[in-house]
Amino acid sequence: MSEQSYEKEFKILSIDGGGIKGLYSAVVLAEIEKKNGSIAEHFDLICGTSTGGIIALALAAGKPASEIVDFYKKFGPRIFCNPFFLVKWFRSAKQVMWGGKYGDCCLKHSLTSVLGKKKIKESNSYLCIPSYDLTIGRINVLKTDHDLELSRDSELSMVDVALATAAAPTYFPIAKIDGIPGGQFVDGGIWANNPSLVGINEALRFFVGEGKRYKSFRLLSIASITNNTSWPAGVRRKRSFAGWRGKLINIIFDAQSEHTRAVLQFLIPHISPKGAVTIIDGPKLSEDQAKVIDLDKTSKNALITLERLGHDKGHYWNTHDDIKAFFKTVAAKPIFYTSDNQGGK
Repeated sequence: MSEQSYEKEFKILSIDGGGIKGLYSAVVLAEIEKKNGSIAEHFDLICGTSTGGIIALALAAGKPASEIVDFYKKFGPRIFCNPFFLVKWFRSAKQVMWGGKYGDCCLKHSLTSVLGKKKIKESNSYLCIPSYDLTIGRINVLKTDHDLELSRDSELSMVDVALATAAAPTYFPIAKIDGIPGGQFVDGGIWANNPSLVGINEALRFFVGEGKRYKSFRLLSIASITNNTSWPAGVRRKRSFAGWRGKLINIIFDAQSEHTRAVLQFLIPHISPKGAVTIIDGPKLSEDQAKVIDLDKTSKNALITLERLGHDKGHYWNTHDDIKAFFKTVAAKPIFYTSDNQGGK
């Protein structure tokens, strides 16, 4: 292996979960891509959870970020349709008492339109997609077979993997994956809504450090927009699921992302091999914006607001040298260790 390859940074992209708020993340990436070139061609490893996992898979499948923006604008209102009041009330009651708020047929159809029949082994980048396996009660990362000890996921459908990482409890049905017998998966956001640490762990385990291909890593984290989940002091302490007023899932996802950001800010200065992290935080919402933005709000006003926030954030970060650093070199071609191809893509 050449000395030059040892000097090259291993670049990681991490994309938070957040439902339809993935439109914001996709627009941020589209703005960055517009000025700097293809995201997938410049990042070695792409990690994404839930809606971030959908974006990660689409990027790795060769889709430009601008096309992913169009995906959210076209299919978001179909996946999270906003019905009349009585239907909306029925769905909320269904979510609380006897089933998920939405089915996954429309989601699966929408994912197929962008990912087609591609399998994980056809990815143009290394991938890590967090989920949670209910059958064995353990966290799970669906990934490319980028080492000899990895041999499970290469034949998995990208659509199935997307469904597994995006199956938010009480919103979508539990997901199953052809190729993992008995596996029952729910949204990876319950443990890794911000998958940055998943990406760093994967990098240090397989790619970065003494005797490995890279000396250092550089991570770009695209944080989702967080909703205001605070409550005034003195609220009723004993609450049913309904009493949480739909905030429970938001609290779980947002708290996990916040914790990961805090760990990153403390950990990176002390880690060896050395690494650098750039975090693009989600914007602070005005009172009016907060009323229209949530995991599953897809009104025309919501989509316009998400797109505008993403445009402004991407435009702002395009002026930073931290972003330019990710695009100084093109990522090396990934090497997958599949059963029919030991050590070549």
